[in-house]
Formats: sequence, structure tokens, C-alpha cells
Amino acid sequence: MTGRLARTGCWLPLKVRLASPVSFEGELTATGDTGIRATRPVHIPAGGTLAVILPVIAVGTSAKIEAILRGPSGEVDRRPLTGPLEFLGDARLVLVDPAHPEAEALHREKLTVLEGRVPVRVVPSDPADWNEAADMGALEIVDAVVASDRWAPDLTMTVWRALGGALVTQPRRDLLERIAEPGTRFPAIDPTIAPYVVTERWIPAKREAAMLFIVVYAFAFFVAVYVTWARKGSPWLLTVAAIAAAIVFVAAYGVLLPKGNVAIKAWQGLVEAPESPVAISVCAIWGSEQAVDFEFGRILKPVHPTIAEATIRDLELRLEEGGRWTVRGAVPGAPTRFVLVERLQQLIPWKPYLDEQGNAMKYRATESAFFLKVPRKAEIRPQAPEEAAPLPARAPGLVDATFARVFRIKVKS
Repeated sequence: MTGRLARTGCWLPLKVRLASPVSFEGELTATGDTGIRATRPVHIPAGGTLAVILPVIAVGTSAKIEAILRGPSGEVDRRPLTGPLEFLGDARLVLVDPAHPEAEALHREKLTVLEGRVPVRVVPSDPADWNEAADMGALEIVDAVVASDRWAPDLTMTVWRALGGALVTQPRRDLLERIAEPGTRFPAIDPTIAPYVVTERWIPAKREAAMLFIVVYAFAFFVAVYVTWARKGSPWLLTVAAIAAAIVFVAAYGVLLPKGNVAIKAWQGLVEAPESPVAISVCAIWGSEQAVDFEFGRILKPVHPTIAEATIRDLELRLEEGGRWTVRGAVPGAPTRFVLVERLQQLIPWKPYLDEQGNAMKYRATESAFFLKVPRKAEIRPQAPEEAAPLPARAPGLVDATFARVFRIKVKS
């Protein structure tokens, strides 16, 4: 979709065309040079064709990008992306609808931004694919799209635009101004996530439940023993009362204590964008050391603090029928962080986040560093964790999700 132009660690949107003489049910997987691979189910009717969009991550210039088709009996076909990738660096990338009157002229011209210091690359692309690619987060590599009057009314791309992507119909008027700042990108290797660590040793929900049961047990034990003693019961009745209280406690503890052993700790940025409010959540999974499968929202990006982690961590991301991502192989306690991006219906009015003395809450610069990549920022302020947007995350054994820090990010119109 981008003419083999790529950005290190960013999603690269692939469009794979499939055909089958017979009805086919299977899955298509895209792999790059990290341990992250993306998969989605495919169904091809007999004699039919299918175009599938999948994102893939490339880090190095020698990255081998492959699309792998599997059926019920195993691998059916494997095709590499032909030709080398060209990595953009700071250059802006603009996709242009070939039907736009200015398409050929924009492709020929040498455009730049920031007083000629940053080049602009223009690539023709089918606008019929843009909504789907944007909805799965695969257009983070792209800074703007130029749409013809035919396609402009059908393009929503709301979250992508809220995070700095520009939808332009009159490129001569405002294209270069709109892409002076790059769009928001979440590279798969980003050292700014390193400070986002979990320091607790006990999952809060389980700790609170255990403390509650201890208090209840102590009270029940005291009441049972006191009542028995007050009625001048024999020593063996006191023993029976104590044992009965213990049995009731153990039974209630086993029934009501949260059964899982996996938790999420998140750092969230709530973006006040004119297109739509958006929540960006950086999630650390912790608890049990066993790998678990997580179901997340519509836009997901695994981010590693180092390139070594990106290559040794094996993660499969599956785009399910409903448009939500499932991650297989997530290991609690690993340094991988999962960045979730969700469109919100609305944001509650911002209120100052104060400490117990009524002073504005302070935070370390490293806590907000990851969210500074959002363009058009007017201000960034801390917000009470209780006012965070819910996390779109589900998993077997997930018992708790807490927020270490929440920021309100206001952007310019």
C-alpha cells in the first residue's frame, strides 16, 4: 500500500490478493524481522478472489517480509515481498488517490516541509483500503492522504486523524502545513517505555480481598469463642467453635477470592482532539509467569524497550472477525508493553489532580515522555487515575487493571 516505503518499527500495511478455484477456509499471516507476526482468518468462495490487508513490522533494511497462507492441513503457500524496502526516516509520507486531479503533479514535484529540511514522499494508493487500514492502526506510517471528491465523503479514519493524520482534498491549499508535524507513531522499539514498570509484588485486588477475609475471620473467630465461653462451654466446645469458624472462613475464602493471577498496570493519555477523544494506554502485564492469551481492542501495538527484546519475544497478533486483536504468547512480567488506542464517546470535564494537602500533583518527566509523540499538543496535565477510560482488555485469569498515571492531552484545532 505504500510502494515499499517503510519506517523502522512501525506498522507497514500490506495488501495481499488471494484466489482459489475451490472454497477455502484458513488464515493469512504476515511476518517481518521481529518476533511479532499478524494473522487474520480468510474465507475464499469457490472460484473467488479476496484482498486482505495485514500490518507487518520491519526494523532493518534487510528485513524479509513474507505472507504465509495456511489451511486446515497446514501451510498452503508462502510469498515474500519482492524488492527491498526503503526506510523513510523523518520524511513525511502522503498517499494520493490516483483519481485526484493533482495526483500526477504531486508525484512529480519535490515537496518539502520545515523550510526544506524534511522531504515529502508521495505514493499513489487505492482509497478503498484506507478506512480498513486506519481502523486497525496500520496507517501509522502515513502522515496524510489526498482524496478525490469521489472518495472524501466515505473516508472516516477518525482515530488516525485525531492522532495527527491529515485528510486533504485541496493539497495546494493546506497539505504542507498539515504535515509540518508528523503523525503519531508507536515504534516497536522505544526506550521511553522502559520506566513503565510494575513494582508491586501482590495483585491489589487479591491483596484487598485477603485483608478483608482476615479481618472477617478474626471477628468471626472472636465472636464464636466469646459466645461459647460466655455460655460456660467446655474446652472442647471452644475448640469446636474455633474449628468451625476456620472452616467457614476457608470455604468463603476459596469461593470469593479472585481466582486469576494476572493483572494489568497502565499509563494512559486521554487526547482531547477535535475529531474525537482518544485514549492511548501503555499496558504492562504482570502476575503469573505462564504465557496467556489476551483480547484487546481495535488498535494494538506491542512495544519493546530494546531491539534484543523485539527479536526474542514471539508474539502472534490475531485480528478476529469483530475487528479486535487477540495476542497469543503474552508473558506476564516481560518488558514488552502493549499500546492500546481506542476512540471514546466523550471525556469527563478535566479537574485538577491534587494531593492530600491540596497541591497540584507532580510527576516525573519520564512518566509523560511516551505521550509527547502526539502532535498539535497545547498542554499535558495529570488527571486522577479514577477518571481513566476503561481498558479494552480481557483474558482468562485477569483479576485486576489499575492505572499508575493518567494524563489529559489537549491538542490544537
